[in-house]
Amino acid sequence: MIQNMWSVTITVHGGHLINTKKTDELGATLAGAVYGDHCSPISDTTILASTGAACKHIRHVETQLPYATLVASICAIGYVITGFMGAPWIAIIIESVLLVGAIMVLSRLGDKLFERKRRGF
Repeated sequence: MIQNMWSVTITVHGGHLINTKKTDELGATLAGAVYGDHCSPISDTTILASTGAACKHIRHVETQLPYATLVASICAIGYVITGFMGAPWIAIIIESVLLVGAIMVLSRLGDKLFERKRRGF
């Protein structure tokens, strides 16, 4: 996996090995791999998780997609910020604020939906 990441990084930079920190590229590559593994319906870990939870396989994938896509979107914003600014700390702060905000909004929406179902609407 790491060797593949290095070859992708060198290809993106025009075939030249440049003197920069590769941690950003490594993080983006590994995060994309985890997202793909988490949301793929043919992944062995997804199949085992749905089997262990005793639920239908495709239903398990459908329930995981919104959560994983939200986090992947916030990570993509952070990678873009890091790429332009070159400072990962700024991106981490912005990503943390976005994630906490998303959790607060989704929590309130979930409470409203739960209340609506409880009342029978």
